[in-house]
Amino acid sequence: MSINRVEISGNLGRDPELRATASGMQVCQFSVCVNDRRKNNQTGQWEDVPNWVDVTFFGNRAESINQYLSKGSLVFVAGRLHQNKWQDKNGNNRSKLEVIGEDIQFGGSGNQNGNQGGYQQQDAPQYQTQPQQYQQPAYDQQQGYQEPMQQQMDYDGGVYDEDIPF
Repeated sequence: MSINRVEISGNLGRDPELRATASGMQVCQFSVCVNDRRKNNQTGQWEDVPNWVDVTFFGNRAESINQYLSKGSLVFVAGRLHQNKWQDKNGNNRSKLEVIGEDIQFGGSGNQNGNQGGYQQQDAPQYQTQPQQYQQPAYDQQQGYQEPMQQQMDYDGGVYDEDIPF
């Protein structure tokens, strides 16, 4: 058995980018900064080291994310890891690991000067969905996401007796 589940929280590093596939499915991409706290051996001080995580959402959630979030907004994302593979224009094999978002909660703005996202927390939709079968577009580095391909998400969050190895 393998589990492919990721949960992260952090601030958006850039405004969300909304696109549509040729079939009309909405695709929203953004990056989330997740800090890793490490002790600097030279100074003895603790430092935040940023890790940038690319996240992609599809469908109605993609539209809402684009509407309500902007650079600096705090988000809580749950999803699964997906590795895109392609060849660049020089024929070199390339790959990128990203999170395909399944659940999202909007946490407000990371900006200390006010609400950069332009919404009040109580107005923002909270998406918590059950894993489901959905159409995920195929990824092409040159053209972005293309026509949907069938993906099955089989993690339901439960642990069953037959899953325990003892």
